[in-house]
Amino acid sequence: VLKCIGGKENVISAAHCATRLRLVIADNKKVDKEALEDVTGVQGVFEAQGQLQIIFGNKVYEEFIAQSGALGKGVAIRPTGNQVVAPCDGTVSAVMGHAVGLTLDNGVELLIHVGIDTVNLNGQHYTGHVTQDQRVKAGDVLLEFDSAAIIAAGYPIITPVLVTNSDDYSSVEVTLGKTEAGQGTLLTIKR
Repeated sequence: VLKCIGGKENVISAAHCATRLRLVIADNKKVDKEALEDVTGVQGVFEAQGQLQIIFGNKVYEEFIAQSGALGKGVAIRPTGNQVVAPCDGTVSAVMGHAVGLTLDNGVELLIHVGIDTVNLNGQHYTGHVTQDQRVKAGDVLLEFDSAAIIAAGYPIITPVLVTNSDDYSSVEVTLGKTEAGQGTLLTIKR
């Protein structure tokens, strides 16, 4: 799949619904839809709502996990609050209701995706506070969300935080245990 969509560097974000892998692509000209349709397990390919959608049927979750690993190294956290804040100074590279992409001043590219399968909520229970290309400082609120409502709607609140350009670094190390937003270290990234 990655080869057919122009490689992982062409993927801004990935999510899934019950049957489809949903990708936000940087350059649609790099996508080979005909080759995608020939990939084993792919039942269809189309574009909708600014996303490339690949139909896998009931095996979509496995494909999402496979492609998410390809999006970069990172960590999945269980938020205890209701805000996503900028971990460092940088620029907002993507805004998708339930997720935010950042390019930090040190070159690290992050994707913070609040919840699993939450693309299905179409932004419900989320309030964005930033726009694409906006400069942010460490601690700025990027996104607020209603954890209780998301969980009540049947979605896990587990939040992947991925270094989407992790191949540019020798290591991405996770700090285990509880980390407060704006305090401590969640990931240590080394060149």
